[in-house]
Amino acid sequence: LLEYKHILASKKEDKDKVRAEIDAAKATFDDILSRDMSMNDIEQLATVKALWQKCAAFDDIILDTSDLGNASVAYNIINGDSQKSYDAMSDAIDALVAAELQKGRDASDAGNVTYKKVTNFTILVIGGSILFGIIMATLIIISISRPLAQLQRKLNDLAQNGGDLTQSINIKSKDEIGS
Repeated sequence: LLEYKHILASKKEDKDKVRAEIDAAKATFDDILSRDMSMNDIEQLATVKALWQKCAAFDDIILDTSDLGNASVAYNIINGDSQKSYDAMSDAIDALVAAELQKGRDASDAGNVTYKKVTNFTILVIGGSILFGIIMATLIIISISRPLAQLQRKLNDLAQNGGDLTQSINIKSKDEIGS
């Protein structure tokens, strides 16, 4: 669009202003392409850079032709070879973006798999801990209740035998109940 604006500008100062806008846009795009990108497909990126150089060269030709007052020639360049270059660059950028999006989806899927594994492992550990706690609580309850039940049986036997308190009750445990 800026190229058309340049061609349509009638004053030199307007053309210079548009050229400055185009140069700023080109510098921005050059800066983006020169950044250290984390793309694995260097070949696709190199293709985009080469096509961009071709498009930038066409821009220079179009602007120079427009500066010389040859608007119809500039329009023909825009609608001909320049358009083909921009279309090829656009297709290359689309392919590069599609490849990077797929890599992003693949990384996301791998993260989801890892998340599921960690979640399952966590559930297993929590379930195992609960089971271990139940087993330990059961063992503690049994270790306390058996000697008490044995003591209760012995006391019932004593009561049924006339309450003879001279008999001893032997309970083997290493706590307050046993001897």
